[in-house]
Amino acid sequence: MKFKAEEKVVFVSKRRSSRIWVVEGDTNWRPNHILLSKDGKGPLEPVHENDVRAATQEEIDAGARK
Repeated sequence: MKFKAEEKVVFVSKRRSSRIWVVEGDTNWRPNHILLSKDGKGPLEPVHENDVRAATQEEIDAGARK
């Protein structure tokens, strides 16, 4: 897994949500996919690891991708 559990990430694509997401873990749904949640709770969304990147501290403080 490219990201650790509880790590905060943002989507690379500007077309996707700019919110901060929390990595919940990996999934066996498809290779190289991880599970994300909003604010560490709620429904989980499987995404490919290459679709997200680690959020910077500035983005975490602002609550959204820059």
